[in-house]
Amino acid sequence: MFVSAELVVIGALQDAFPGFRVQRQTELDLQQSLPVITAVRIPSVGAGVNMDRPLVDVDVYAARWAEADLLMLDVRAFFYRVFPGMQVVTATGVGQVHDVEESSSPAQRPVSDPGLFRCGGTWRLAVKQIVAA
Repeated sequence: MFVSAELVVIGALQDAFPGFRVQRQTELDLQQSLPVITAVRIPSVGAGVNMDRPLVDVDVYAARWAEADLLMLDVRAFFYRVFPGMQVVTATGVGQVHDVEESSSPAQRPVSDPGLFRCGGTWRLAVKQIVAA
């Protein structure tokens, strides 16, 4: 059984960025909640017997391009410098991140609201569920 990779990423980002809203999807009143970080597992192949290898897409929404870009760079640094080895407690169990690989580097992404800026990237993770002995 696997722990939810989305919940591992969301929980870790909530702890790492306590002043920001971190969630799975955007809301209709997004401008009222800025800046916002979203994390979603996207379809991919790669699960093993004891290790899940999900692709996780992360987007940052902000009122200004510079803010979105800088926050995305902070998220990128977190994925490489802090996330490997981290254990995160979720509703589906405890997950430990063993590896992080960038699949799509951070870049500006389209958004329909001209008052918003969006920057995002995609990472492949190796996440193992930690089972209490």
